[in-house]
Amino acid sequence: MTNVDSDPYRWTMLAVAWIAAFTASACINGFAPLLNEIRTNLSISYSESALLMSLAVLTCASFQVVGGLFTRRIGTRKTMMLGATIIAISQLVTALSGTFTLEAAFRFFMGVGAGFTLLCAVELVALWFPPRELARAMGIQASGWAAGNVIGIIVPIPFELALKTDWRSPFLLFGALAVVMSVVLLALTRDKSPIQADETAKGFSYMEILKVKEFWLVTIGNFGSMASAFMINTWLPTVLIEYGWSPTLAVTISALVPLMGIPGNLVGGFVSDRMGRKKPILLATGLLGALSFSLFIFTIQSPLVWIVTAMSGWFMAFFIGPLLSTMPEVPEIGTRRAGAAWGLVMMVSSVGAFLSPILMGQIRMVTGSYSLGFVLAAAFGALLIVPGVFGRETGWRARSR
Repeated sequence: MTNVDSDPYRWTMLAVAWIAAFTASACINGFAPLLNEIRTNLSISYSESALLMSLAVLTCASFQVVGGLFTRRIGTRKTMMLGATIIAISQLVTALSGTFTLEAAFRFFMGVGAGFTLLCAVELVALWFPPRELARAMGIQASGWAAGNVIGIIVPIPFELALKTDWRSPFLLFGALAVVMSVVLLALTRDKSPIQADETAKGFSYMEILKVKEFWLVTIGNFGSMASAFMINTWLPTVLIEYGWSPTLAVTISALVPLMGIPGNLVGGFVSDRMGRKKPILLATGLLGALSFSLFIFTIQSPLVWIVTAMSGWFMAFFIGPLLSTMPEVPEIGTRRAGAAWGLVMMVSSVGAFLSPILMGQIRMVTGSYSLGFVLAAAFGALLIVPGVFGRETGWRARSR
């Protein structure tokens, strides 16, 4: 067996995982800056436009469980290629849609492809990296999602303005990006990991995962973090425009969320690996993230919104490496069940990611304001405290006692 600590190809696999997360994120989040234009063009309501965004998020999260089943039947490489192909086709045909129904259908399949791809990205990292490098590797992989989010926010509007076209042209651009990703994944992805299957992989059963306490604690924390993140990511550009910011500044400010998420992901993983602990990071991030989300209520028309947005982006990302690396380090789950366990976490968490943007739209329609929505985002974000307080410490320092 190859020694995982000395096998340099694990870094190539991390690059593959990063590219997969980057592309999936750019394709999903590239919809948000176009929300107003699509709503006007298709003559749909605030809630219906939010539903289009939420559909891709819901299917992306929930179909990761299905992706876990595919990886065990056809392997990680083929499952990842299938997901990348679905993303590319969905993005390209979205440019041809002209009705709400067609747009919803294409967004649904876009999420399916992203779910398969992201599940495989997490599974690759869990299989190729040893425990002492796992949190930072997960953080690096997750930074691909944040980087893709940046591109998804800042590129669509300038791109369509430069070409003097409408909202359809960015979908063609991101579709082409997904085609490139497919070629890269085909060339570099390997199915076999240098880590041998651990004992927990024998007699694999989803029911056994559901019996593990840490699974549910991580799910609660991830449910809250996804609900708050997608509520803010989806609506922040629109909220800023409605409160008097120019479209250019609104997009620039909103881009701070994923932009700060890149160093947040990296630093969170490195700090966790250096500390050898995860629980303090989850607890602190839950508290400070909730505080930053609530501050939008008081700063949305002030220059301070730049600082609050940057803080929110940092705290949305800082915990991801430690949280993602929890599953492989729980003995009852292990490395071989980590992908399947994370797929289940995402399936349950997808309810929050699906409903929260719709709730924000409903709150805006009923109250004429977004304030209650930001309060709700803060409450969702605070759920990250749960695994930080009640979970088992799985960091290497706790195991070395």
